[in-house]
Amino acid sequence: MLKKLILIIGLLPLLSFTVATTVPTPVSAGPACEKRLLTLPSWHRGLTNDECRVVIDEFNDIWLIVINIIEIALQAAAYTATGFIIWGGIKYVKSQGRPDHINGAKMTIIDATIGLGIALSAVALVNFGAGIIGS
Repeated sequence: MLKKLILIIGLLPLLSFTVATTVPTPVSAGPACEKRLLTLPSWHRGLTNDECRVVIDEFNDIWLIVINIIEIALQAAAYTATGFIIWGGIKYVKSQGRPDHINGAKMTIIDATIGLGIALSAVALVNFGAGIIGS
């Protein structure tokens, strides 16, 4: 079971890279004012003009803001799940061979891995939806 879990955790970056490269981006790179912090998009991604001012012309522009905020929340959930995977590893190391503590640490890692997979899949779906709305 632990070998399968380690294999899954090892393959997650590869799977997330594949998903990230196959999903179209919702907007072009845009001006230099649309910078990211830890891969989190700005709330106004896709809505700035050349002078870095937010321009809302259509009803779909409001949906782009909503999608950007949802993506920020989902990526924050993915970072939280990654933190729980690390926390589960720390619990595993601190278990000192006690079976109940080892099982608790394994369940933390498994649950966090499932949460990370859900969060990454949701980010990919949101980016896909943003690509449809943004076009």
